[in-house]
Amino acid sequence: MRRPLTHLSKIAVVLVLAVSAYAVASPGWLPARILGTSYPRIAQLARLGGEVKARALIRSDGSVSRVEILSGHPLLGRTVEANLMRWTFRSANKEIKGNESFTVTYEFRIEGVCREGACKEECWLEYPNRVICVSEAPRVIGGP
Repeated sequence: MRRPLTHLSKIAVVLVLAVSAYAVASPGWLPARILGTSYPRIAQLARLGGEVKARALIRSDGSVSRVEILSGHPLLGRTVEANLMRWTFRSANKEIKGNESFTVTYEFRIEGVCREGACKEECWLEYPNRVICVSEAPRVIGGP
């Protein structure tokens, strides 16, 4: 007789399925050296946010040869391009020879207003291919 799945068992099954699906669909390259970025100052001043999707073209040694901005605001895209050019990757598959690509989505958000001249800012990676940057908006002179 089969026992019903407990809540914890259901979570374990979902995790196994998710990891299995990722292993099947995983890219040939995975980030190995990820350098931080910051919110572009002019985008902070303009209170500009949004997503930028980019494709890093990877050489056989894992370095990035070129970055293509697939979507997003050009001002944010320049920051993404500069950041991705500094990443390095490792092969998840020994058969890969290079000239492959890796797609990353960057999300930029403005939340709140700076206090006392210093804007709080945080950028983090949600491994393997999503970067999120959140910043407070600078105060406008004469504004609140």
